[in-house]
Amino acid sequence: MIAGLSSSPAAGPDAGKSGFYSLMVALFHAVLKNSPESVEKIVNVVLKLIEKCDPAALIAGLSSSPAAGPDAGKSSFYFLMRALSYTNKTKTDKLFSVIFAVLIKLNDDQAFFKKYEVSILKLKGELRPKLKKYLESIDDTETLKEVSKSGTILGALIDHDANPVHGFFRIKGTKTATRKWVDEKVSPKSRDPQKSC
Repeated sequence: MIAGLSSSPAAGPDAGKSGFYSLMVALFHAVLKNSPESVEKIVNVVLKLIEKCDPAALIAGLSSSPAAGPDAGKSSFYFLMRALSYTNKTKTDKLFSVIFAVLIKLNDDQAFFKKYEVSILKLKGELRPKLKKYLESIDDTETLKEVSKSGTILGALIDHDANPVHGFFRIKGTKTATRKWVDEKVSPKSRDPQKSC
C-alpha cells in the first residue's frame, strides 16, 4: 500500500500524481473550505501512512507532482505547506502534526532539508510547542543528543530564532532558549546531583 501511494503513473493525464499527492491536495482543499472535520480525517490517514513508510518512500511521496497542467511541478510537499499557511482558517493544531511527523522521519536527510530549509524554518513559531513536547518525551540522553544535533532538521529548528528581533539582537554565538533547554537536559552536570553542587 505504501509503495502504491508513493509511486505515480509515468504517462497519461495523471502522470506524476501519486496517492500521497492526491491526499495532500485533498487536505489543502479541505483547509480552504474551512472544514475541520475533513481536515482531521485526512490528517489521521496521512499520519498513519507516515508512521508506516520508510524515509525513501516518504520522500518519493512528498516529491511527486503532475507532469503537465496548471499544477505541473507543484509537489505534495508544496500543497502541504500551502495548507499550513491557511491554518488560521481551520484553527486545527492537528495539521501541524503532519509536518512535524515528516520532519522527525526525515531528520537526517540533508538533501530534503536543503531543498525546503526556508519553508521549514518559517514554521518554527507554530512548531515550537510540538518540538518542545517531542523533546521532553525523549528520556534517553543519547537519543536526545542524536535527534537534536547540528546538521539535523530538528537541530536547525532548535537553533533557529522564530522572532527576527530576538535573532537580530542576540549576541553572535549565544543560543536560543530551546537549545539551552536541550543542552541542560543532555549535559552530564544536569544528570549528576553531586556535580551540580
